[in-house]
Amino acid sequence: MGLLGKLFSPSKGGEFSLPLGAYYAARSIYTFHHFFVWMSKLESRRVRKRLGTELAVDRPIYVTGCARSGTTISIEMLSKHPEVATHRYHHMVNPYMPYWWERLVDFLPLPEDTPVERLHKDGVMVVRDSPEALEEPSWTHFFKHLHDESQSCVLDESTTNPKFERYYREHMAKLVASQPGATRYAAKNNYNLTRMEYLLKQNPGAKFLLYIRNPVNHIASLMKQNRLFTDMGKRTLRMTKMIGHHEFGADRLCINVGNTDRIREVRELWDQGHAVRGWAMYWSDLYDFVATRLEENPALREATLVVRYEELCANSEEMIDRILAHTGLPAEPFGASRKHYSEKLRPPRYYNPSFSDGELDDVAELCSDTANRFGYRASENEVRFEPRPAAEFH
Repeated sequence: MGLLGKLFSPSKGGEFSLPLGAYYAARSIYTFHHFFVWMSKLESRRVRKRLGTELAVDRPIYVTGCARSGTTISIEMLSKHPEVATHRYHHMVNPYMPYWWERLVDFLPLPEDTPVERLHKDGVMVVRDSPEALEEPSWTHFFKHLHDESQSCVLDESTTNPKFERYYREHMAKLVASQPGATRYAAKNNYNLTRMEYLLKQNPGAKFLLYIRNPVNHIASLMKQNRLFTDMGKRTLRMTKMIGHHEFGADRLCINVGNTDRIREVRELWDQGHAVRGWAMYWSDLYDFVATRLEENPALREATLVVRYEELCANSEEMIDRILAHTGLPAEPFGASRKHYSEKLRPPRYYNPSFSDGELDDVAELCSDTANRFGYRASENEVRFEPRPAAEFH
């Protein structure tokens, strides 16, 4: 296997770990990201010459929603379509130059890849080629304020950044070109909740898959994940921050949708030990923002399919068909994957919400109106949410 293979091999033990060589290579690349973004321009010129055409992208697909809403399993599912290109775990080290990095990974004498459960401990098994959310380092290179809680991070139709727009268009095209047979770019990015209108302005043919989950179970999952990340090792946590994942752990950052005062209130609730009420307020504000944008922007509404997690699990075949139809991906080459995921998609069984009556009352108070905008209703006898029939909502 050689020294390179050892440096880029995960430690044994059946648990997710970033190889030591990959970790230090990533730290160097993220530290000098300005250089690697500059190098990406050279990569673009070479790829244009190789392909004999300008770098363009056809109807990109964006999977977005608050973390823990089903976005990961969905990008995994989409990545199985032969026409779809996505970022992969091996891009984690260098997300700026997808075409050349793909060639380098193919060249490295890496060992056989054994599936391991990802660090979220949610039953999702990953290998080097598993899809991952790796857009964020590119966004934050060009938009420095995106993870500053003290100001709005909303990017809309009025946003203009020509340098980013050229870089991003070429980045998507290079990723597609690096994966044989692919014609469509797909990305999971929870932070795109606040950028949908800007993305649609750049790519009028873009398709959005917006994921949501009933607030009781969603908040329980968010809290479980936050506890897990709080106890995570320093090296792993540092890597999650480098790749732009700030949702959980001691250094978690809220998404500001123009509601700075509310974020301060959320922070105060968390600090005072009222975690459920704080998460409920945060959940409601995020999805209320998105619901308003969908109502006020007909083009965005037309480009967006709302995917409720409960429907995805309970009516998997129907929802998969709707996802394919909305994104314009042909169903025929996806037959085997459709069957596999229609059997695999099930609600999690490794935890259950254990909120007190008072905490359930907090969720009902803060989330009912927003949940109703996405087709959920609270039952009369207990503070729970269930999706209304699809025909009544969609």
